[in-house]
Amino acid sequence: MTIWETIVTFAQQHNIELEVPNKISKRKRTEPEFLKNFVVTTTTAAEHEDSNNETNLIDYWKVHAYYPIIDEVVNNLKTRFSAESLNLAISIDHFFNLDYEKSSFFIQQYKDLLKVDLNSLQAEIMVAKNCIQNYNNKP
Repeated sequence: MTIWETIVTFAQQHNIELEVPNKISKRKRTEPEFLKNFVVTTTTAAEHEDSNNETNLIDYWKVHAYYPIIDEVVNNLKTRFSAESLNLAISIDHFFNLDYEKSSFFIQQYKDLLKVDLNSLQAEIMVAKNCIQNYNNKP
């Protein structure tokens, strides 16, 4: 089932109309006089679209609902997974692996907020590493 078919089914189940809103033109559009004797290969304002046509209905909802939602999702993904966020995540991973040098981005980000003494933190990480190594080397 396509996305459009799913939307139509959902709309029918919930009694929602998927009609294109009426756009009543203020004036009648006509072909310019100087174009009457020519074959026009591009669209002009005189062209009238049938709003009851299903492809126009699909196109309308693509432009006014589907594409704006997709654009917003993509923009939020760009923000959520920015280069800075990725660097921070990698740095946190190194911090959990007790690698002080490679976790410096994370440490620098939060040292002032958490009032962390960098020398003490480096010493604590070294002690934790040694404790884990000693525990793993026990017979």
